[in-house]
Amino acid sequence: MPTSHQEKRHRSEFLCQRRRQRDSISLYCDMMQQDGDLLSRKLSRCWKCFVSQKKTTLELSEDYDALKINESLPFELIAVLIKSACYS
Repeated sequence: MPTSHQEKRHRSEFLCQRRRQRDSISLYCDMMQQDGDLLSRKLSRCWKCFVSQKKTTLELSEDYDALKINESLPFELIAVLIKSACYS
């Protein structure tokens, strides 16, 4: 049968582990939020570029298809593709 001291130590370790897990999830969420904000700003700039060129949405969809963007691409690659397409 565990002693009171052992129970306290076990509970303390458990709470520390839970806190570390919660903190890592919070950090990951913050990073995702920052990536989303960055992508949003880049898309906004590209949209302004698109509007100023007076292109049609058909041309926009063709450009999108030409970039071969899909859900499995990492964020950094999408950002590079968007940047290169916007300034070409």
